[in-house]
Amino acid sequence: MSRRNGDRARFQKDRKRKMRRRQRTRALLATAREQTTAGAGAPAGTIAPHAVDRT
Repeated sequence: MSRRNGDRARFQKDRKRKMRRRQRTRALLATAREQTTAGAGAPAGTIAPHAVDRT
């Protein structure tokens, strides 16, 4: 690490890491959003909480 550039290499790695994390999160949310809109609610075979008999 040079005196003039300081922590530039570490900063660049952190910046790229943050960008990749944001892209992965956005892609995950987009696929989840597509699945919920395509499925129109809960997945098949799921029991709604209000439908469970607790007696």
